[in-house]
Amino acid sequence: MTEPLERPPLPDLARRGREGAKYPAVRISRFRPVLVALTLGAAFPLATAAGESPPSNWPNWRGPTADGISTETGLPIHLTPEATGIWKTAVPGRGHSSPVVWEGRIFLSSSLTGGPSGTQPPVHIRDGEVYLHPGSTDGDLSHTLLALAYDAETGAELWRRVLHDGPVYDNIYRSNTYASPTPLTDGERVYFYFGSEGFHALTLDGEPVWSQDLGDIGVWGLGHGISPVLHQDLLILVCDDDGGEKSFLAAIDRRTGEVAWQRPRRVRKSWATPSLVPVGDTIQLVVASYDRMAGYDPGTGAELWRAAGFDSNLVHTPVHGPSGAGRIVFASTGYPRKEMRAIRLAPGAPPEIAWSHQGGTGYLPSALLYEGVLFFLSDGGIITALDPESGEELFQARPPTPGRYHASPVGYEGNVLIASLEGDLLLFRAARRFEPVAEGAVPEAVWASPAISGGSLFLRGAEHLYAFSNSDGRGPTGANR
Repeated sequence: MTEPLERPPLPDLARRGREGAKYPAVRISRFRPVLVALTLGAAFPLATAAGESPPSNWPNWRGPTADGISTETGLPIHLTPEATGIWKTAVPGRGHSSPVVWEGRIFLSSSLTGGPSGTQPPVHIRDGEVYLHPGSTDGDLSHTLLALAYDAETGAELWRRVLHDGPVYDNIYRSNTYASPTPLTDGERVYFYFGSEGFHALTLDGEPVWSQDLGDIGVWGLGHGISPVLHQDLLILVCDDDGGEKSFLAAIDRRTGEVAWQRPRRVRKSWATPSLVPVGDTIQLVVASYDRMAGYDPGTGAELWRAAGFDSNLVHTPVHGPSGAGRIVFASTGYPRKEMRAIRLAPGAPPEIAWSHQGGTGYLPSALLYEGVLFFLSDGGIITALDPESGEELFQARPPTPGRYHASPVGYEGNVLIASLEGDLLLFRAARRFEPVAEGAVPEAVWASPAISGGSLFLRGAEHLYAFSNSDGRGPTGANR
């Protein structure tokens, strides 16, 4: 059972040490293959199209509007266990998927590593030669892939389900996991995507609804990372494969699990979750990849336009904002090139590259367009802020505490939150000059991006899930304007 934290007086802004958590963890029973659901019997509203989720929910990768921004108020500023931590709970296994939240329930995926599977990962061919990345690992082992649900108020585990148990198709990079894509919920079901190991739908109580096998997808032995997106009744997946010979887009009917459409596209493997972008009176699915940028009709998969790619690995989800009668899309790459590119989309017009900024991008973190400023992070923690219309550099700054960054930033109440692999948390003002607001820390690495729902901020660390809130009635813990 989790007990509420007895909080000491509010700390100052000085960085806290990492002596360990000062509040109790939820006890997790040892994993067993056969598990029983905890049925709550609650009714949940249904979001039938992207963007219809109430702002108090965080239903998918990067939140209700898929841009990393929360419109909630009264959220915590001083993110330390002592100041605003309300619970933490141990999460079994490994996973980089971010939390998603619906009406008081938090959903995560995770992976448990077993012994030798008796199978071997595929041989990858690049430029006519066998290719094995030196960091590739674990493809010859068995893996148990889990769906997990937690109570957002207490941190108690509600249920866990085994969605795959056995051999896997390909290796992963040593710092990746077999549970890196973020789940998605529409308020009726929750969907877990594991690439070659399947796409699965469960009720919010953890009961299986359907599973879909889209086949073996080569990932250069580096693992999956693309999360599904929801358009009306379609769950859209980017299934790029190694050198591109078998790459495709697919749309799955969220109700039945059947393939609604599937379109081949010859592009080499990328890891960028696509964005749904309103252009005039239409919605476009914008996909960033090594070979090209492209826009698709999300209802049919038909290609609408294409533009030059980056000739570099694509991991970042594009973000976008208004520009005249259309939108301006910001796509970026962090390895081996480092480039942020702005592409203007207008109804009935070809895409136009507005500007390009060289440098400052990291390998994994996506950008944040917030309060009229485009923010992004390097792997070493350099924060870059650009004017989104002109590409003018407004500032570059380092966090007060040096660190390495893979989680994507989130924005709330006029501030930007970033979290490091060292467990350091920094909140700074979303403005055209760098102004730190507060520092915090958790005693473990943070790979996953934060989620915000119901007045709380949820953070997945390497071993635990944390909740921060001003729920004790004291109100906001610091000025944020």
